[in-house]
Amino acid sequence: MNSRKDVEQFLGHKTLAFIGLSRDPRSFSAQAYQDLKTKGYRLYPIDSNTRSINGETCYQSVKDLPGKPGGAILFTPRGAPTVPILEAST
Repeated sequence: MNSRKDVEQFLGHKTLAFIGLSRDPRSFSAQAYQDLKTKGYRLYPIDSNTRSINGETCYQSVKDLPGKPGGAILFTPRGAPTVPILEAST
């Protein structure tokens, strides 16, 4: 289990890869994305299947990012295997 200090340290990184941004603006991932952007985070959406989502440029993988993120946030659909999604994003 992560401690509050671990979470605060992670959120201290203001540049994050964002894997699993939904096209549906009402989805949890889209709302989290917008909330983090409002709070000043620089987010790099990763999606190997599209070039943009809701006007945001998407990168094919972490290797394609223009800068090095401090961490990554991963959203997966319920029941989806996480490891293959993570492997496809790196």
